[in-house]
Amino acid sequence: MPLVRPAAFIYATRGGFAWVEPSYADPHGASSPSPLIRTGELRQKGEGFVVFEPEAWIAVHPFDARDPGMAGYGEPLLWFAEHLKKCGLQWRDERERVRELIAPSIKAHEA
Repeated sequence: MPLVRPAAFIYATRGGFAWVEPSYADPHGASSPSPLIRTGELRQKGEGFVVFEPEAWIAVHPFDARDPGMAGYGEPLLWFAEHLKKCGLQWRDERERVRELIAPSIKAHEA
């Protein structure tokens, strides 16, 4: 059974990618976003991509609420979209704000 992790935002890094899960915005959750970072060989696959690590691989796919294969996986992403709307936040602006917050963690990982 695959492990599915939602990504509010995905960022390219040197040699891989980082993502921040929508839970960073939960008022009862963490006080700041924390990136999850993976390195490996990236290959485009459809609308997403696959990262091949030495011991595993990770597939990244865009969420489509109309896709029956994604039923049950989208609740965090749907919640996040509603959260942005309720807070009057624009997706692009919030993505850039979070990028600045996680930049030190990404730089430390790449060092």
